[in-house]
Amino acid sequence: MHPTPPAQRVTALLFRRLPARLDTIPADGETATWRRPMRSAHAEMSFDTDPRRVEAARRVTAAVVGRAGVRDRDVVGTVQLLVSEIVTNAIVHGNTNSVSFQLTCDAAGDVLIEVDDHSSGGPEVREAGPDDEGGRGMQLVSFFARDWGRKGSCTWCTFTARSS
Repeated sequence: MHPTPPAQRVTALLFRRLPARLDTIPADGETATWRRPMRSAHAEMSFDTDPRRVEAARRVTAAVVGRAGVRDRDVVGTVQLLVSEIVTNAIVHGNTNSVSFQLTCDAAGDVLIEVDDHSSGGPEVREAGPDDEGGRGMQLVSFFARDWGRKGSCTWCTFTARSS
């Protein structure tokens, strides 16, 4: 077994201790920015259509996106919002007793959310009235997601989680 070279130990220590993004640092008229590299992370789960499962999906989402290296709370919150809306839509409007959920974040920071409600109907972007209690979920998905759609019984969306 070979010992880890000092340079690799220092690099590993820096990646653990430094924030996800350092502010731009001026140096002799130049600027430099350091960003923590992203890692791939994935989770999948199946659950019954109890509305309390939405919170579990949000917690899994925060863990996966965090494991991938995302530290920006706004980005994590946006991915959680997308998951909440699509999972809620599947629970409320799906015609089955179970929902399958998959979340993948790749090393480039691209997030894929897939929610399968095992039913033939699909989500619709609706115009909710000012007094309506619901009907805004897919508007939010349409606004925040890079792209979204339906393949078979699975509603999916993508989001870019990398820092700018």
